[in-house]
Amino acid sequence: MPWNGSGLWPFDKASIERHTPTASGVYVVLSLGRWLYVGESGSLRGGLSLQCSEVNTPLAGHYPTHFMYELVPDTERTARRRDLILEFQPVCHR
Repeated sequence: MPWNGSGLWPFDKASIERHTPTASGVYVVLSLGRWLYVGESGSLRGGLSLQCSEVNTPLAGHYPTHFMYELVPDTERTARRRDLILEFQPVCHR
């Protein structure tokens, strides 16, 4: 199933706070258009904020530049994340 979420936003704390809801969903972290990581959280803002604050991780080593998110109910989040990983093969999931 193709991506059905937000557009691209800069991957920094201010942008995450300004553009991301606290709702349930999946998120993608990218570097110059290349999918790096797909995550899921009961709070998209919380999950992305955590990713953004971590250093010395495989994700940080790929210099993320943008993120996007898709609202997904709690009961469907894990399956949606799995489907996106299979379809888009993010770098940090290989």
